[in-house]
Amino acid sequence: CNDDVFVDKLSASATEVQMNSAGDSAVVTLSTKDWYIASIKKTKEQNSENYPVTIFDENGKMTGMESFLYIEGNAKLVFSNPYNGFTIERKDNTLKIKVERNRTSKDFLFTVFLANSYGYLPVSVTQLPSTDEASSGKDFTK
Repeated sequence: CNDDVFVDKLSASATEVQMNSAGDSAVVTLSTKDWYIASIKKTKEQNSENYPVTIFDENGKMTGMESFLYIEGNAKLVFSNPYNGFTIERKDNTLKIKVERNRTSKDFLFTVFLANSYGYLPVSVTQLPSTDEASSGKDFTK
């Protein structure tokens, strides 16, 4: 064992996060600052489809729109459509996850794959489906 070689094993305060349908947020603390966001997938499987996200730097300037990621520095990633969405913020050793209202009758699922030289760490998010007509995406005011 060489004590001069130290690998920051990547671990998190949570790897399964459940959010409520009305919109919610959570902060996941990582064991090290040495990590990056590798991808945001539509399921827990690493080979599943990526969510296309808009990427902002730490000053709020849009830097691109991507499906394939390698986000090392502080940044914000946003996905939104008329039915649901999320904002992921990477800062130092924290990952902040915020979800918009889920206006569907199904769970909204996504997995943020984090990585460093040691390996990958999936953080899976499940947002509960809407249970009321007001959040179903339909306009009942007409």
